[in-house]
Amino acid sequence: QKMAVAAPVKAAKVNTTVESIQGKSGRKCMLTGKKANNGWSVSFSHIRNKKLQGVNLQYKRVYWPEKQRYVRLRISTSAMKSINKIGLEAMAKRAGLDLESLAYSDASAERREWLVENG
Repeated sequence: QKMAVAAPVKAAKVNTTVESIQGKSGRKCMLTGKKANNGWSVSFSHIRNKKLQGVNLQYKRVYWPEKQRYVRLRISTSAMKSINKIGLEAMAKRAGLDLESLAYSDASAERREWLVENG
């Protein structure tokens, strides 16, 4: 009696970068979705040339109080004001952004104590 032997299964590499998880966004706000606007640059003689009006994007470490950690986001300055008004978690939920998948630094009390003790 012959047994069929299956081919060995290769373990696939899982891409866990932020781009693969959230999608490549380019110059786009992670929370509001703002991106560049196509406009015109109009001279005194009324000659019009295309001009790309960029978003004021900043890389920002934002404190996430629910998880006691800082997350690094690329957000517009208007999104910074909105975070102060409605909160980070509410904005991330609106944008469909998974904050757990982002790079973070721990800001919990236990972590601060450990850093004081261990330098």
